[in-house]
Amino acid sequence: VSPTPVCININLATKTELIKIIHVGDKTADKILSFRAVKLFLSVDDLIKIPGIGTSTLTDIKSQGLVCVE
Repeated sequence: VSPTPVCININLATKTELIKIIHVGDKTADKILSFRAVKLFLSVDDLIKIPGIGTSTLTDIKSQGLVCVE
């Protein structure tokens, strides 16, 4: 049994890890992967740049406390 990660680093996470984030499914995970292939996320707030992630979704993601940028 592997330990639960302290956070999911959106600059390094696999698609499988990204899907563990609230409101993130296959399509949104693909958009995150495509975005970071061009430019790394500087903060969790940069997720607002992903189509389909609005302010309320971003608030939920931040409240979940699972996402980080390292």
